[in-house]
Amino acid sequence: MLNYRRLRYFIAPIMMLLAVALLAGCSADQLPAQVDQGLAAVPSSPTDGSATTLPEPPMATTTDTPTDTASASPTDSPTGTPGDSTGDSTGDSTGDSTEASSDWSAVSPSHTPSDSSSHKSHKSHDSSSTPTAIPTTISKATATATSTATAKATSTATPAPTASSTMTASSTSSTYNFPLLPPGATLPSEAFCAAHVQKTAEVRPANQAANQRVPTSAQLAGLSAWDASGGFDPHADQLRQQITGHFTGTTDEILQWVACKWGVPVDVVRAEAVIESNWQQAQLGDQSSTQSECPPGTWDGNSCYQSYGILQIMYQYNSSAWPMSRDDTAFSAEYTYGLIRACYEGWVTYLNGITPQSGYPSYKAGDLWGCIGRWYSGSWYDSGALDYISKVKAVENSKPWNSSGF
Repeated sequence: MLNYRRLRYFIAPIMMLLAVALLAGCSADQLPAQVDQGLAAVPSSPTDGSATTLPEPPMATTTDTPTDTASASPTDSPTGTPGDSTGDSTGDSTGDSTEASSDWSAVSPSHTPSDSSSHKSHKSHDSSSTPTAIPTTISKATATATSTATAKATSTATPAPTASSTMTASSTSSTYNFPLLPPGATLPSEAFCAAHVQKTAEVRPANQAANQRVPTSAQLAGLSAWDASGGFDPHADQLRQQITGHFTGTTDEILQWVACKWGVPVDVVRAEAVIESNWQQAQLGDQSSTQSECPPGTWDGNSCYQSYGILQIMYQYNSSAWPMSRDDTAFSAEYTYGLIRACYEGWVTYLNGITPQSGYPSYKAGDLWGCIGRWYSGSWYDSGALDYISKVKAVENSKPWNSSGF
């Protein structure tokens, strides 16, 4: 009987041999076209039922848009440790100007203005000055800037806070670029600025007492109005009423706070403070032998100094700011830049009648560098102002405060 189980082991090899013989007899051009086109290399679907994973396309690179922090209302309150170098809002370390005479000591001027007779501003104006001298090449201030604050003009003045609202740099402050805010912009609040001041070490230990003092409410109430009698548009007094000096901290922290509050680049403020006093609040300047030009108690029988503080406020043009201009660093710096901001807003009306040196623009809102020069000379792009502007710009570019030993 034929055993089919054994027979199948003989049939299978015979069939394979026949298949090989048939394939060997085919010509190459008879092979399927798909093989020649390379489609045999396409991966087949997985046999395990899973989906085929294809390479993902590269992700597009995106650039984050900076968050507009200045337009938001600050929610974090400045904090500080009572008695530390940054001051605090309630501690006993914060004094006032009425106590300053006991711990303020005069220092010799570290710089002498190149022309003390023209160093007549630090203040308001001298309308008798006549612009003269050879034009100096200097880049003008850019009138436009990207504002991180809401660009709306403020129509009401902010009431001066009481001494209990004194602020310090926040320990959790975030980066703020201190942009130049254009005329008419809403300026940041004091709380916002305190929250965005970057903590820095004290490089002028001699300033510590003055850095901790703030004006009393009575002293602030006694500030003279910025009105037509002083050559201002009435709108300027809105800015004057916002001056408080209610911030304590290191010298650089104070300059940051002032720059933020008045919408000015911080390096401009730092640079001008270098030119005026090398960041010394006890700096004396503009010696005079005329007793009527002297602040109370400063006449020594022969002379006195007229200008005081980190930005050298001249007494005869700012008598109501005495003695805070000498005794309180934050007030001294803030008062100065309040005046500069009033000029930048276009509210210093006497400048409209001054002819600048040839090649320079007449007074108008939005010219920061013209207003920096006016702080020194009292005029508009005269020789004294141009020389002063060039010095401030040179220091702004070199940034000596970033160097060791400053």
